[in-house]
Amino acid sequence: MAGWCGIQLEDGKYEVAIVIDESYWGIGVKIFQDIMVWAKDFNHKTVFIHFLYTRPEYKFLRKIAKNVSQSELYGSQFTTYELEVDSA
Repeated sequence: MAGWCGIQLEDGKYEVAIVIDESYWGIGVKIFQDIMVWAKDFNHKTVFIHFLYTRPEYKFLRKIAKNVSQSELYGSQFTTYELEVDSA
């Protein structure tokens, strides 16, 4: 199994979730692109992606993000990217 992905509703916001086994990390961008098509198909206007604060910044996400902020979820710090579905 390579991993799993989806769009989940959390606290009234749609979050993109992608979990990929390390041996498949090269396909993450393609998975992201497919998920954004799903988001558009479901008529979502905005989605959020949260990365644990220890992860490096994703420059391509910063370029397309409406907003980048620090957030706390479940007691951990995250970098949160807010993306407009039509712009991604």
